[in-house]
Amino acid sequence: MKRDFDLIRLILLEAEQNSAPGKSPYTPEIDGYDFQSINYNIKLMFDAGLVDVYHNTYKPNGDDYLIKSLTYEGHDFLDKIRSESVWNKTKNTIFDKVGSLTFEAIKTVSATIIKGLLE
Repeated sequence: MKRDFDLIRLILLEAEQNSAPGKSPYTPEIDGYDFQSINYNIKLMFDAGLVDVYHNTYKPNGDDYLIKSLTYEGHDFLDKIRSESVWNKTKNTIFDKVGSLTFEAIKTVSATIIKGLLE
Protein backbone atom coordinates (compact mmCIF):
# COMPACT_ATOMS: atom_id res chain seq x y z
CA MET A 1 0.00 0.00 0.00
CA LYS A 2 1.03 3.57 -0.62
CA ARG A 3 0.55 6.75 1.39
CA ASP A 4 -1.56 9.13 -0.69
CA PHE A 5 -1.72 12.74 0.51
CA ASP A 6 -4.43 13.64 -2.01
CA LEU A 7 -6.57 10.90 -0.48
CA ILE A 8 -5.63 11.95 3.06
CA ARG A 9 -6.77 15.49 2.27
CA LEU A 10 -10.08 14.20 0.85
CA ILE A 11 -10.64 12.00 3.92
CA LEU A 12 -9.96 14.96 6.24
CA LEU A 13 -12.41 17.16 4.33
CA GLU A 14 -15.07 14.43 4.39
CA ALA A 15 -14.51 13.59 8.05
CA GLU A 16 -14.80 17.23 9.07
CA GLN A 17 -18.26 17.34 7.49
CA ASN A 18 -19.53 13.94 8.62
CA SER A 19 -18.08 13.06 12.02
CA ALA A 20 -19.60 14.34 15.23
CA PRO A 21 -19.83 13.39 18.90
CA GLY A 22 -22.31 10.57 19.33
CA LYS A 23 -22.14 9.60 15.64
CA SER A 24 -21.03 6.06 14.81
CA PRO A 25 -17.43 5.59 13.63
CA TYR A 26 -17.25 4.98 9.89
CA THR A 27 -15.02 4.50 6.87
CA PRO A 28 -15.81 7.15 4.28
CA GLU A 29 -16.40 6.31 0.64
CA ILE A 30 -14.24 8.45 -1.64
CA ASP A 31 -14.85 8.34 -5.39
CA GLY A 32 -11.95 6.79 -7.29
CA TYR A 33 -10.46 4.99 -4.26
CA ASP A 34 -10.96 1.44 -3.04
CA PHE A 35 -11.67 0.42 0.54
CA GLN A 36 -8.16 -0.95 1.14
CA SER A 37 -6.49 2.34 0.12
CA ILE A 38 -8.89 4.39 2.24
CA ASN A 39 -8.50 2.09 5.24
CA TYR A 40 -4.69 2.09 4.98
CA ASN A 41 -4.51 5.89 4.75
CA ILE A 42 -6.87 6.25 7.73
CA LYS A 43 -4.45 4.06 9.70
CA LEU A 44 -1.58 6.36 8.67
CA MET A 45 -3.67 9.39 9.66
CA PHE A 46 -4.29 7.79 13.06
CA ASP A 47 -0.58 7.05 13.45
CA ALA A 48 0.17 10.73 12.65
CA GLY A 49 -2.38 11.96 15.22
CA LEU A 50 -4.78 13.46 12.68
CA VAL A 51 -7.86 11.37 13.52
CA ASP A 52 -9.34 9.38 16.38
CA VAL A 53 -10.46 5.95 15.21
CA TYR A 54 -12.25 2.83 16.27
CA HIS A 55 -9.87 0.00 15.41
CA ASN A 56 -11.95 -3.04 14.52
CA THR A 57 -9.69 -6.09 14.79
CA TYR A 58 -12.49 -8.63 14.45
CA LYS A 59 -12.83 -8.53 10.67
CA PRO A 60 -12.02 -11.82 8.94
CA ASN A 61 -10.32 -10.02 6.02
CA GLY A 62 -8.12 -7.72 8.15
CA ASP A 63 -8.35 -4.72 10.45
CA ASP A 64 -10.68 -1.79 9.81
CA TYR A 65 -9.95 1.76 10.94
CA LEU A 66 -13.21 3.65 11.42
CA ILE A 67 -13.05 7.43 11.88
CA LYS A 68 -14.56 8.83 15.05
CA SER A 69 -13.39 12.43 14.64
CA LEU A 70 -10.57 14.73 13.66
CA THR A 71 -8.07 15.58 16.36
CA TYR A 72 -6.90 19.11 17.12
CA GLU A 73 -3.81 18.35 15.00
CA GLY A 74 -6.07 17.03 12.24
CA HIS A 75 -8.08 20.27 12.19
CA ASP A 76 -4.87 22.34 12.09
CA PHE A 77 -3.41 20.25 9.26
CA LEU A 78 -6.64 20.46 7.27
CA ASP A 79 -6.85 24.22 7.75
CA LYS A 80 -3.41 24.55 6.14
CA ILE A 81 -4.35 22.52 3.05
CA ARG A 82 -8.09 23.16 2.76
CA SER A 83 -7.79 25.60 -0.16
CA GLU A 84 -7.36 23.78 -3.46
CA SER A 85 -4.95 26.46 -4.70
CA VAL A 86 -2.81 26.33 -1.53
CA TRP A 87 -2.83 22.52 -1.68
CA ASN A 88 -1.70 22.43 -5.33
CA LYS A 89 0.95 25.09 -4.79
CA THR A 90 2.22 23.21 -1.70
CA LYS A 91 2.49 19.91 -3.59
CA ASN A 92 4.16 21.50 -6.62
CA THR A 93 6.68 23.41 -4.48
CA ILE A 94 7.66 20.29 -2.53
CA PHE A 95 7.84 18.05 -5.60
CA ASP A 96 10.00 20.62 -7.45
CA LYS A 97 12.46 20.90 -4.54
CA VAL A 98 12.41 17.45 -2.89
CA GLY A 99 10.47 15.02 -5.05
CA SER A 100 8.29 13.49 -2.34
CA LEU A 101 5.77 14.63 0.26
CA THR A 102 5.96 14.30 4.04
CA PHE A 103 3.62 15.60 6.73
CA GLU A 104 6.27 17.97 8.06
CA ALA A 105 7.10 19.35 4.62
CA ILE A 106 3.42 19.88 3.83
CA LYS A 107 2.85 21.70 7.14
CA THR A 108 5.91 23.92 6.67
CA VAL A 109 5.41 24.79 3.01
CA SER A 110 1.65 25.33 3.27
CA ALA A 111 2.19 27.67 6.25
CA THR A 112 4.75 29.62 4.21
CA ILE A 113 2.39 29.85 1.25
CA ILE A 114 -0.47 31.04 3.47
CA LYS A 115 1.81 33.60 5.12
CA GLY A 116 2.79 34.88 1.67
CA LEU A 117 -0.86 35.28 0.71
CA LEU A 118 -1.51 37.32 3.83
CA GLU A 119 1.36 39.75 3.25
